[in-house]
Amino acid sequence: MIVLSVVFLFIGFTYISNRQKKKSVSMLLSQLNKSGAENNLSFSSQELLNGSILGLDALKLKLLILQQRDEDTFEWNIIDLKLVRNCAVKKIYKPFYDGGSKGEKNENYLDKIVLHFEFTDNRESREVKFYSHIANNVYEMQELEHKARKWESMLLQMTGSKPRQIA
Repeated sequence: MIVLSVVFLFIGFTYISNRQKKKSVSMLLSQLNKSGAENNLSFSSQELLNGSILGLDALKLKLLILQQRDEDTFEWNIIDLKLVRNCAVKKIYKPFYDGGSKGEKNENYLDKIVLHFEFTDNRESREVKFYSHIANNVYEMQELEHKARKWESMLLQMTGSKPRQIA
């Protein structure tokens, strides 16, 4: 009886979690289409990430980045690819501290993987997060890095830029 109750609880939590995830994805896609229409963009490529979505208008060379801040609040930015000097995948590492070593650094861990944009008009650089050690499972890291590299390659091809290493 107890085992059966635990199984039903697990199934119930899984169902609710999946339903909330589908609702969140649906809201992101709906908001992307709305933001795209407001900015006269037509998306040829899209990428759904954790809490955000990318929409690429290849004809107008614009990349719309939509991030969900909370349940019903969204923030969007448009990157004009004609103004991109460089676009590169960047892995950001942070030190891992061992409490027993008097706060000394032992090693680094991968904090996040981002697509980093630098612009020709010297405005502040911009990053799109593909992987975060907080939001994503470590088993997703390789797949998300692959997605970031695919976008890097596609955007570099569109902008005519040559890939440059970003420190």
